[in-house]
Amino acid sequence: MLEQPLELQAAKLQHPIVLIPIYGWDCVAERAVRFGLLLSDEVIAIHVSTEKDDPQRLKELWAEKVEKPAKAANFAIPRLEIVSSPYRKISEPILDFVKKTRESNPDRLIAVVLPELVEPHWYEYVLHNLHAARLRASIFLQRDQSTVVISTPWYLREETAGRDAA
Repeated sequence: MLEQPLELQAAKLQHPIVLIPIYGWDCVAERAVRFGLLLSDEVIAIHVSTEKDDPQRLKELWAEKVEKPAKAANFAIPRLEIVSSPYRKISEPILDFVKKTRESNPDRLIAVVLPELVEPHWYEYVLHNLHAARLRASIFLQRDQSTVVISTPWYLREETAGRDAA
């Protein structure tokens, strides 16, 4: 099956719907949203809100730091969806959102862009990225051909290396 040469189905190509799970608005999320805008005009950031969150503050930040600059640059304006999770579950609400998006857009590719913080030591990386790894595995286990997963790494020491050299 894999050895069979296929013809590119170029007539069916269209931009994906980009879904980006975010914890808040920071440099890691900004990089993922910027990358998402390169892929599609339809970018949706998903924030899972628990009882400890202040979703209103995130909405205000989103309007000021995302919507306003995107509009000024004549880009498509990324949407922010806040999904409530009273039991502090993170992956399940995101997987449900991906499933609903896929069901309402059966002819579109869904690109889940996972912002990931990359630490210089493996044990720090594991601590910060358990949610991303779990979410990636859960999406792969659904075995859905119309959903792809893309990582956008942010190297934590990246910004200090530039300052040290100056």
